[in-house]
Amino acid sequence: MQELGLQGRVTFFGVKPALDIRLALQASDIFLLPSETQSNGDEEGIPVAIMEAMACGLPIVSTRHAGIPELIDDGVEGILVPERDPVALAAAIESLARSPERRKQMGEAGRKKILRQYDSAALDRQLLSTLEGLL
Repeated sequence: MQELGLQGRVTFFGVKPALDIRLALQASDIFLLPSETQSNGDEEGIPVAIMEAMACGLPIVSTRHAGIPELIDDGVEGILVPERDPVALAAAIESLARSPERRKQMGEAGRKKILRQYDSAALDRQLLSTLEGLL
């Protein structure tokens, strides 16, 4: 990191307990997760880490990869760039870094989406209602 001039600007936390992760997310301005398809074709689905960051109200910068575009509407909850495109990735980060209002809008949109679509209590009620209807 030192050779890139990122010392004191970027932190790689490694493995941490859930509380530490939540606190780190709450202290952040942007969540970055540039996923890519592996050489053997492996892809991830929808990363839970992105969902957690959205629940904390962070705007997302990620890639158009696997299930990510199903969760992130480009320009609404975050910015999606092509895989393996560091120039586009840097431009997305810079765009959000320069616009606190846009970060706030995207973060709020993402939090609302997670609460609306992934609220476990609401999903539990929906499942219970479905099961009751089958009985």
